[in-house]
Parts: sequence; structure tokens; C-alpha cells
Amino acid sequence: MVMATAVDVAALADIPAGNLQDVLGTIYGKAVYAADNVGTALYDANLAKDLANGAQGTAQYAADTAGFVDFQLRALVDALHAQNLVQNFVIPTAGGS
Repeated sequence: MVMATAVDVAALADIPAGNLQDVLGTIYGKAVYAADNVGTALYDANLAKDLANGAQGTAQYAADTAGFVDFQLRALVDALHAQNLVQNFVIPTAGGS
């Protein structure tokens, strides 16, 4: 039968000196803490990505709506011009000309 032997480990960075079991427990605790932080950062990154995708969709919807309204107004002005109901009415372009 083999006798149990206490193994002492010197301090490593912020891990205090102690017996092997305590030092390994401290290292394991730090690894779990680091893994939890990585998981939290990954969750936050995915949430930010989802929010950015939502904002992009909203911006695209607004641009599409503005384009649709512009198209309809131009058609209305063209129809009014064709019937001589308005004269010299021009919808400016986005560039201001």
C-alpha cells in the first residue's frame, strides 16, 4: 500500500502557496470564472449583433418607404401635369437639383 504524501506547491502569480489539492482547486475556480466571462462576452456580442441587424432592417424599411413615397408623389405630379392642373411644379431630387 502506498502512503499518501502531502505535496506543497509554491505560489504562482496570484495563486497562493498551499497543498496541491488547494492549488488545483484555485486554478480550477479561476478557469471556471474565465469560461463564464467568455460565455457572457459571447452572449453580449450576439445580442449586439441582433440589435445591429434589427437597426439595419429598420433603416432599410425606412429607405424603402421613402422611395415608395417619392415614386408615388412623382407619379401624382406627372398625372397633374398631364391634365394641365399644375404648371412648373417640380419635386426636387435628393441631390437638391
